[in-house]
Amino acid sequence: MSWTGRELQSISKNNNTYSFTYNLNGLRTKKSVNGTNTFYYYDDSNNLIGLKKGMCVIAFHVTNYLYSAHYNSQTHKTIFCIIEKKTYQAYGVFI
Repeated sequence: MSWTGRELQSISKNNNTYSFTYNLNGLRTKKSVNGTNTFYYYDDSNNLIGLKKGMCVIAFHVTNYLYSAHYNSQTHKTIFCIIEKKTYQAYGVFI
């Protein structure tokens, strides 16, 4: 197990090797398990808005925003776009 400050850099467990990469805010941006990578994407408020593992991209509904993920296979970049903004009343009722 290897740490840099509060950030776990790597660990080996049950014949698997895990390694992690973080951004300047200390948020995990990449997890690698035996060479298979998962990338983490955040909005400007440091909310996790999506994950990408291989060709599978998952976008999240964060606060009042619904994000859509677009993967460009030519540039190998994933872009997250806000596709809908919802406003809520108390108890999660849409306005």
